[in-house]
Amino acid sequence: MQSTLEITSFTDAIALAFGVRRRFTHAHTAALLDSWGQVLDLTVFSRPDSSIDSALGWAGSFAANEGTVRRMALVSAVADSVAHEHRQADVDVLCRARVRFAELGVLVVDWLQCDGNVVRSIDLASDGEGWRLAAAVA
Repeated sequence: MQSTLEITSFTDAIALAFGVRRRFTHAHTAALLDSWGQVLDLTVFSRPDSSIDSALGWAGSFAANEGTVRRMALVSAVADSVAHEHRQADVDVLCRARVRFAELGVLVVDWLQCDGNVVRSIDLASDGEGWRLAAAVA
């Protein structure tokens, strides 16, 4: 019997971030979720030249062709420490992704960055809107 990966809470998303970082020192992914939090797709981009834009590009194609995607959690595994202050550029990436995917009916909940010791939530570091919206429709 195959178990289904679910992300229904911030805790689940943190566990995913640590899992991706445990496997990769540099990787980006978008966990594409249905309305129940079941992961529909989780493709990891781990080439040295991969960026969060690689994951967003794939996610856009998948969401446009798969009508059941309702939420997305972005995850990045990084080698550098994420314990410092968030960068405004990261907040801007999250905001642009939210606008882009809202057109497809998909809520981009958060972008989690993990260095193996710490997970930083770009959503919670900025306004926490994604997790509030996700909780409101859960």
